[in-house]
Amino acid sequence: MKLSPSAVSSENLEYEKSSSKWHSFIAESKLLFSLGIPLILAQLIQMSMGFVDTIMTGHFSAKDLAAVAIGEKSMIVIILFGIGTLSATQVLVAQLQGRNSEPLKIGFQVGQGIWIGQIYGVIAWVLVRNILPFLSFLEINPEVFAIAQDYMKAFSWGLPAVFLFTSFRGFYEGISISRLTFYFTLTGLLVNIIGNYTLIFGHFGAPRLGAVGAGWTSALANWVMALGVIIYTATQKRFFRYQIFSQLRHFSWTHIRPVLQIGTPVGVSYFVEVSVFVTAALMMVRFGTNTLAANQIAMNYAAFMFMVPLGLGMATVTRVGNALGRGNIPQARLIGWISIGYGGFFMTLSAITLFLFPEQIAGIYTNDAMVIKITSGFLMLAGIFQISDGIQVTAGGVLRGWKDTRFNMIVNLISFWGIGLGSGYYIAFVLDFGAEGLWYGLITGLSIQAFLLCCRLYYMSHRPLNH
Repeated sequence: MKLSPSAVSSENLEYEKSSSKWHSFIAESKLLFSLGIPLILAQLIQMSMGFVDTIMTGHFSAKDLAAVAIGEKSMIVIILFGIGTLSATQVLVAQLQGRNSEPLKIGFQVGQGIWIGQIYGVIAWVLVRNILPFLSFLEINPEVFAIAQDYMKAFSWGLPAVFLFTSFRGFYEGISISRLTFYFTLTGLLVNIIGNYTLIFGHFGAPRLGAVGAGWTSALANWVMALGVIIYTATQKRFFRYQIFSQLRHFSWTHIRPVLQIGTPVGVSYFVEVSVFVTAALMMVRFGTNTLAANQIAMNYAAFMFMVPLGLGMATVTRVGNALGRGNIPQARLIGWISIGYGGFFMTLSAITLFLFPEQIAGIYTNDAMVIKITSGFLMLAGIFQISDGIQVTAGGVLRGWKDTRFNMIVNLISFWGIGLGSGYYIAFVLDFGAEGLWYGLITGLSIQAFLLCCRLYYMSHRPLNH
């Protein structure tokens, strides 16, 4: 159902004249966090899966730990590109829901997302199984290389499940049922822990597979999550009206095209962001083992804290999409600035913690005095870094709700690769500031990105809505 201009204008006017701006702020905050908290927890759980793999393989052998690290870094860009592309399903479902569209239209759109996910799942399967030989320039130890390749081949069997789960996740979150994402992700973590214990160390009569066991367990966990969402969706009466499965036999380019138009720039943005941090980490090698270890610790902590505004940004996609589906630009604008405010506020609290207790936080990761000293300096820089990061990721979520993803992609390319990595290299190696110079560059790039995305939101939220 498309709202008439008069209906849209009337709703906007009513929202603008609401009895209390403060009441609107409180109401929107409650709705945002009721949707966002399960997503924040789900993101933390997903990150914990990699943490569990690292800890368990580390206790098996140093070579297996190195193999998992190499495998994860080699696969992450491929996986995140697919997840970013499929994030368009959430945007489209949220706007359809906001327009009170027929459930069949929503179900059909979800089905097209599933088609895209499975096609890309096959492509990702081929890439993951064959990409490592192209990284021979890294001069990886032959034994570690062989283990990493077997780990990635085992992991690859779960890739179709990753994108299947992502498609249904977009559906659930688009209709504002985010707690299901949390429940299924938690189930995946439990399977991952039990499976790793069994297959890495050879318990319960299973073979001792080391890192390869972690790969098979990850594949199993992803299939448990994917089959879980399929069975749940197929058996719950509240989802019958969407008829997702009965409509899967239809393949429509008309409905697939908007997914690619909205999602591909998001996938490219993920690729750009991750590749920059991987490149920066490789540059740290020139400053020695201790500096490399300290950088890894600081980045790990920053990534863990990043899950909070990231989850909040995902919830914002739905809330903004719903509001724009109703044609209510003032409400979408308010939701956007509230989300950005919370993202920046949380990361400011995290930054204060880093400024006050850098050595204590570094001590959680290592007891090496030199690494703690270097890490403490990096953590204080990470505090500044995180504030811009919290703002940019929530602003990106707001703009996705507006279906505006190309601008973010262009800004990512300029801010990360052009300004961030470019200035970081210049400060670190030409001006000879050392490893801290790379951090200065990334902080500069992220800050510019956050500012530009906020400017873009101001522009988008003060122009007529085009469905």
